[in-house]
Amino acid sequence: MFCSVCGALGYFLPNGSLKCDRCDNIDNETKKIELITGEYVSLSELKTSTGEPEKRTYDVIMKLKLPTTDAYFCPECHGNESTCELRQMDQTDEPEVAFLECQICGHGWREG
Repeated sequence: MFCSVCGALGYFLPNGSLKCDRCDNIDNETKKIELITGEYVSLSELKTSTGEPEKRTYDVIMKLKLPTTDAYFCPECHGNESTCELRQMDQTDEPEVAFLECQICGHGWREG
């Protein structure tokens, strides 16, 4: 809503009157506003509350079973079940680096 004196944008006080920050004018006559539906609402009767925050629940997602290889041995537990991801780190003429993670103990390492 706009101030009837200076035309600046104002805000409504809890009692329903419009207050302008620019000219400190308070319009006590502005107590109802018209909604898009055409009905009028008294601002002094409106109440807002945030209430209690909604309790969120989270489901535990199981770790997916990734494709494993037995070509590498874990340096920690000496198990032979690990996942392998090959990445090209630098130039295309450099060899690939194997990023490995042991599925038994969770240790991660790289070779190459």
